[in-house]
Amino acid sequence: MQRFIIRYGVFTILLLMLVGIYLIASRYHIRSKQPVTLVVQADGLCKAYTAPGANSLLTMGDTLVVSQMPCGDWPFVLKSKVREPQSEVLMLQPVNPAQFMANTQGNTLLNGYVFDGEESMLRLIWQKVVSR
Repeated sequence: MQRFIIRYGVFTILLLMLVGIYLIASRYHIRSKQPVTLVVQADGLCKAYTAPGANSLLTMGDTLVVSQMPCGDWPFVLKSKVREPQSEVLMLQPVNPAQFMANTQGNTLLNGYVFDGEESMLRLIWQKVVSR
């Protein structure tokens, strides 16, 4: 028995650790986010500039939340979407325009993030291992 543990113990422990890492990584997901730059217009509408293709699943009338802005997290309704060579331009209307304009404190350029999905932790680990 002692000889078996000495011979295969390290391999068995490494195998159990690998199985544990796989189980943990396959169950957890991380939300992915895309940076967005908002240009606030006088009438309360906002032009949002994002990376091309980042919000390809959005359709007119959808509601999305722009997070981590200096004035907080705000929900917007998508009015139109235009594709430019360098970016995708979304015309957004705040759900509550008067309160949004009051909270921006006169700032017309805001930066934030739009959460656009989830990525598996296992896939992220695999990408790191393969890319080396």
